[in-house]
Amino acid sequence: MPKLYEALAEAFLAEGVDTQFVLMGDGNMHWSTAFAKLPGVHTVHVRHEHATVAAATAYNVATGKVAVASVTCGPGVTQVMTALPAAVRARLPMVVFAGESPINAKFYNQYIDQAPLVTATGAHYIAAHSVPRMMDYVREAFHIAKYERRPVVLGIPYDLQKVEHIANQPYETSTIYQPKVGRMHPDPRSWPRPSSGWLRQSGRSSSVAVACCGPARGMR
Repeated sequence: MPKLYEALAEAFLAEGVDTQFVLMGDGNMHWSTAFAKLPGVHTVHVRHEHATVAAATAYNVATGKVAVASVTCGPGVTQVMTALPAAVRARLPMVVFAGESPINAKFYNQYIDQAPLVTATGAHYIAAHSVPRMMDYVREAFHIAKYERRPVVLGIPYDLQKVEHIANQPYETSTIYQPKVGRMHPDPRSWPRPSSGWLRQSGRSSSVAVACCGPARGMR
């Protein structure tokens, strides 16, 4: 049975992501490795967490695609606090896959309350703590990144990433959040109303047209 991190990797691929900029740690190594193994995915390993977001920023500017960066939890997230505000001010669509400390651990040395730090930069933070809603979190992240044009940090505790995942149906992408509208019709109340009797006097309207524009070429 597949693990949740494998299902998350498949969900990112379904959203059209084909490149990740990553610095691996215990909080994101399972997901980033699974994602790198998927067909057509290009993985760029960097040497500092700041460079993951900075490189993803340049990737979006060059390609116009939603950029994806990935860092581990705790100090890995604090290291992107300089690059994130730049992406926010540039209104760049980006999703950062970030680990979180184990949700079931009583003590974890690298624990940091990540949400306030990310929110302070202007980016959006999603604390993905419910396994049944995990794919909803992914859809929300990509929807906000695309249509609000702002970076989104998706924080997932890495002990939850390793649980078994049972999907009742294939992953539906964030496009399901887009309203499906039909053809817009004009409001009849806004149509101009002709003056009384104007339409009934077709001969008069033709004579007016001839008087204004001259006779047609075939009438000369």
